[in-house]
Amino acid sequence: MLGNLLKPDNDLPMQKAALQTLKYNSSCEVPGLLLADWKQLSPALRAPILEILLSREEFTRALLDAVRSRTVQASEISAANRQRLLKHPNPAIQKEAAAVLKTGVIHSRAEVWPDTRAPPR
Repeated sequence: MLGNLLKPDNDLPMQKAALQTLKYNSSCEVPGLLLADWKQLSPALRAPILEILLSREEFTRALLDAVRSRTVQASEISAANRQRLLKHPNPAIQKEAAAVLKTGVIHSRAEVWPDTRAPPR
């Protein structure tokens, strides 16, 4: 029933009320309900959904699976939440997050900006 309240054709206050209830539910079905209509959901719902998905290890795994399957785009995960994933207490989730989010570390400006100096003569 709560999953139906998250559907995009419901008004935002009803969707947010459903999220508040799902936030405290530890059922393994919760991630599926939260991600079912991801592409049609407003940004006002996506941020709190990500918070719920990052609140439990098994939900976090579901989020990473959704990124892998491109249900959720990696670019939709904020820098702060990327850091939460990359510094997760579970090393397996850290490793999976690094692979799924394809985090490349840039070590210097030289790697970003090409050398614009004239070559030596």
